[in-house]
Amino acid sequence: MRERIANGRLQIDGGYGSSGRMDEQASAAEGERGHGHGWGIFVVLFGILVAYPLSVGPVMKLTYRKQAFPPLVVGVLYAPLQLLYQNSPVVKRFYDWYMRDVWKMP
Repeated sequence: MRERIANGRLQIDGGYGSSGRMDEQASAAEGERGHGHGWGIFVVLFGILVAYPLSVGPVMKLTYRKQAFPPLVVGVLYAPLQLLYQNSPVVKRFYDWYMRDVWKMP
């Protein structure tokens, strides 16, 4: 058995000769682990940029019709979007259209 340092880690050659088969498997496993972060970042960004702003429609419809959520909770949950609505004409136009035409809210 031989010891060597690769990628800052001590590795022991397990007697597979000079083919490096064991090292190839280790490198492939390390490479596969690194790809998980990309999906996690995508899911978080999708949630923040798409799902959260669009969730206003169904939440407001349920709150308006069935009182499914306490108004205080809805107010706190959507306070950042309320600030955007009040201070941005573009956001105001979008949400006016979205609530009126898509979700048929008065």
